[in-house]
Amino acid sequence: MDKSIEYDIKSLDVIQQRRNEKDNYTNPHTKLTGITVSETESRKQLKGIENYLLYKEEILESECIQEEEIPRYKETIELCTNGDYKSDKLIKMNSEQSKDKDYLLKAHGFDSGFWEITSARNNMWNSYSKKDGVMELYSSKITVKPIIPEFKVEWINEAIAGIDYKDCILPKINHEDKKDGVTVEINFCDVHLGKYVTALVANGNYNSDIAIDVFKKAIDKSILATSHYDIKKIIFVMGQDYLNFDNLQGTTTKGTRQDMNEFFHEVYNKGLKLLIETIEILRQIAPTEVIYVKGNHDKLTSYTMAKTLDELYKFNSIENVTVDYSPKQRKYRVYGDSLVGYGHGEEEKNRIFDCMQVDEKENWSKKYKYFHLSHKHSERGKEKAGVEYNWLGCLSESCKWTWDSGFVGAVKKGHVFVYDDVDGKIAQFYVKVS
Repeated sequence: MDKSIEYDIKSLDVIQQRRNEKDNYTNPHTKLTGITVSETESRKQLKGIENYLLYKEEILESECIQEEEIPRYKETIELCTNGDYKSDKLIKMNSEQSKDKDYLLKAHGFDSGFWEITSARNNMWNSYSKKDGVMELYSSKITVKPIIPEFKVEWINEAIAGIDYKDCILPKINHEDKKDGVTVEINFCDVHLGKYVTALVANGNYNSDIAIDVFKKAIDKSILATSHYDIKKIIFVMGQDYLNFDNLQGTTTKGTRQDMNEFFHEVYNKGLKLLIETIEILRQIAPTEVIYVKGNHDKLTSYTMAKTLDELYKFNSIENVTVDYSPKQRKYRVYGDSLVGYGHGEEEKNRIFDCMQVDEKENWSKKYKYFHLSHKHSERGKEKAGVEYNWLGCLSESCKWTWDSGFVGAVKKGHVFVYDDVDGKIAQFYVKVS
């Protein structure tokens, strides 16, 4: 790029940035000219500079159009109700390229790994240029639809083959039955494995590999934080949007399309492997109960994983791991004199405050009552009718929609709770992984 043009662009950016940030006029004037004058004089001069640069830009664009003599063309892209896209562009290509599906997809801005052409129409739109002579242009109109991978049984075999079973054998670990000791709950909700975020669209980066690394580090920190306790049982809560999408099409359970950079089966393999590796670590410390809690992104997928875990440990006759894979919307557990509820919370909304006393009439007399919820991606709490309601934070990065909507600022964290049979919740740890 010509240096003078580059300087003009930077100068316009400085002036327009002042307007966006509602800054004074003196600072940008000094930055551009190296001279400090009054606020009033700075305002007048900056306005003059801006008008000149905009006029200069129009002249350059006009000269460019006259030189190239490229006809004006209104490019459009349309989202259809069935999920297809229609794209209409003026493209410089030859007759052979106009027949190449991969070339057309790339020219229209679609990745051939995720989209396929259902129809294409290319009309010749030649143009004369003094510099290049006759240019071969095409008015190109294509309709594309997302590629839906066909489910293959081999994926299941790949998932199983990729799991480290410690030489393919799940060792039996005998734990002494304890009446004393504490119950530890590890609750990492809204992991959204498979969510794809880059710094181009939000304030961070997130994908399956990053999520797995964060999850593993959070488990290690949880174990370290509770290592000084005499633990008689571990509660590992899973689900609650463990995966970001629920099917081969890359949508949530209700059909909302999600940003993704891997196919469903790839994320499924990684997610199932991570769960098994985590449980194998936890059950070496104490008997472990896995509780599946439904989310709104992955109701089916997390259920199948929970059911798979149940079958795996039953098949291997492992008695110190139990899995609650039932699809109930809300679940409850009693730890001594504590009643704890688990749910995602998006279905009940404010009605959640009326659920525990009805769902658990027989245990409503417990001295301590807690309800752990998620979905909001930020921590908040409320006490009502003797119940501590806690919406838990999450470890995952904000997606494009969250960022665009302004739901930012929440600290990324997982949660660990420690319960005593007599004194209720005696400790809570925040697990933060940068």
